[in-house]
Amino acid sequence: VYMKVLVAIDNKPSAQAILDALVKMHWSEGSQLHVITVRLANSEAEATNQESVAVIEEIAYELHKYLKHCEVFFLAPEGDPKTVILDMAAHI
Repeated sequence: VYMKVLVAIDNKPSAQAILDALVKMHWSEGSQLHVITVRLANSEAEATNQESVAVIEEIAYELHKYLKHCEVFFLAPEGDPKTVILDMAAHI
């Protein structure tokens, strides 16, 4: 039995700990990990958005490298984090 998991991460020091925890878990063949970071929808946050996206995209790449038996997807939608995360959870 495979799982579909939504992993919402922001660019905080805990991001690396999340990666480490996900790699250590025993995922079933074909499990899907949807890694997202939500970009804030204002021009003042653009530099922060770019940095966060780069960090979280690297985490998704590392997950793909270590969890070859899983599908890893990366998305960086823009909007209100609470709304975007709940919408994503409803559609994966």
